[in-house]
Amino acid sequence: PADEDGVAVPPRTAARWYNNRGCLLVCASLLAEAEAALLRAVELAPDEAEYRFNLSLLHWRAGERRQACEGWLVFRGHPADATAATYRRLADETTPRAADAEGAQSHASGALHASQA
Repeated sequence: PADEDGVAVPPRTAARWYNNRGCLLVCASLLAEAEAALLRAVELAPDEAEYRFNLSLLHWRAGERRQACEGWLVFRGHPADATAATYRRLADETTPRAADAEGAQSHASGALHASQA
């Protein structure tokens, strides 16, 4: 990718920019534009779980529950083609731990996670 002056931008830097743009567009309720930006972030940095997570939140907000759940599974390292039984098994395997409580509270608000600039 290149910036507006044609200067090459490292893919990871561009991915962070697209992720942040996508998060801001979600906040502006411009979901189609936000999805395009978040998809580009994932394309440029497929190993960045945060970008996949933000895309899943966007799908949830847009009412695309199945797509959101599939994205969440990939974010958590599971195959995307899960059945209801898979979701149930994962739910049953999930047990609260004290170390998880702090992280769960920070995600409970449903806020998108913008990358550090």
